[in-house]
Amino acid sequence: MGAYYIKVIKNYDGFIALNKWVLRFLISVMKNVGVKKNLILLPPPIDTSKLASNFNEKDPFSLLYVGRLVPHKNVELLLYTLRLLTKIDKRFILNIVGRGPMEAKLRSIALMLGINRNVRFWGYLDEDTLVKLYKKSGIYLIPSKREGYSISTLEAMACKMPVITCNYENNYTQVIVNESGSGMVTRPDPYELAKSVLKLVTNKDLLYRLGNNACTFAKKHDVKRIATKFEYWLKDMLEGSDRVNIL
Repeated sequence: MGAYYIKVIKNYDGFIALNKWVLRFLISVMKNVGVKKNLILLPPPIDTSKLASNFNEKDPFSLLYVGRLVPHKNVELLLYTLRLLTKIDKRFILNIVGRGPMEAKLRSIALMLGINRNVRFWGYLDEDTLVKLYKKSGIYLIPSKREGYSISTLEAMACKMPVITCNYENNYTQVIVNESGSGMVTRPDPYELAKSVLKLVTNKDLLYRLGNNACTFAKKHDVKRIATKFEYWLKDMLEGSDRVNIL
């Protein structure tokens, strides 16, 4: 145990963990140091009041990714997945929201694969336009090699979108999906991703069940609920409590 961690643990009264991986790390550090501090799991909040959605307005063939276009986000994998899907059904569309240094390369790959008409690069969107896109999209894809507690994923879940992600070691989205029963975790392979998408598109009962599970989980992250939780944690801090608070 490094001297830095020991100093930090001893000099502060409480700590905020942004996900369960961080929570477990802090608990292990405290155990090794031999102290107890007030600890809270406080994931990112979202405004669920703006994200209410229903399945009637959704297109299951409309796939969505929201995030930066950088190498570790692995968006290239989605393009190869889309090529497989469009060979089966031309209705599949991949909506890519965000910008980054990979954008030009991704556009070139889409053109090279012959799927450029089925890929829509939206760039940055204002909040209202993004919410509309969430509401009409059917499945959320997040193939990141490393990912924290993704706000865009929570927003998509609040709009009743099942999530398909990859089982990379540092991708926390797989924890969210498994815990909430809101989607599928696959190997980072275009064939596996395509199979998962097709399984949802061809089984509306499964699509709706996972979408409802996603929405239920996302509601736990509503900004009002998180703010209230944080308020109680601060009260515990003032009273000298050393308990662990979880969502």
